[in-house]
Amino acid sequence: MQCEQLGAKCVAMSHTPTRIPSQSKPMFPSMYDDERALAHAIALIESDNTPNAVGDKTHPDGPAIGAFQIHQSAWNDISDMRSKLSLPLYPYHDAFKPKVAREYATTFIRAIVASFRKHHGAPPSPQLIYACYSLGPSIIAKVPRMEGLHKTFSDHCTSLMTYKGSVTKPLTSIGYSRSMASRKMATGERYQNLIHAHHDSLRQLGIPLLWLD
Repeated sequence: MQCEQLGAKCVAMSHTPTRIPSQSKPMFPSMYDDERALAHAIALIESDNTPNAVGDKTHPDGPAIGAFQIHQSAWNDISDMRSKLSLPLYPYHDAFKPKVAREYATTFIRAIVASFRKHHGAPPSPQLIYACYSLGPSIIAKVPRMEGLHKTFSDHCTSLMTYKGSVTKPLTSIGYSRSMASRKMATGERYQNLIHAHHDSLRQLGIPLLWLD
């Protein structure tokens, strides 16, 4: 569930940010309530927000498709999540449709955040959100066993879970190789930088960087 090599251009936004009207008091959502930003940053990292992207072509499950680079098995797992929540279901080829793909990605992001809150007492850092997202929905069952976590505080939310000591420990503790963990967390740091830049701009200038609609 990745096309990481395409993420290098992610900071170069292809749209002109819209300033929130000064006559109305802007509302600044918390980092975890701002699902538009969390999802859009995933699309930027995964495919440079390219709806017809096809990546990871050598994966045994077949390629990852769409702006959010979702594999067939991951789509099926997210469909199961959505079915339990009585949310609309869509066929896999709809991963090429930006709105549908974003709905599926958002469902998965919500599940990641909810699992951390349930089992570790706080939501994950954006870095960990991306790392979990890129490893696919099977990560949800492994989150309770994740080690090397540390609750900290951030300007962007009241508290969150991040790594303590080794940056790779949260992923290696649940069976991923050190090289895989290092790669996922490094890309997750780029994702985190996007999320933080968006919220800093929103609070300081009233300009959202990651809201397209």
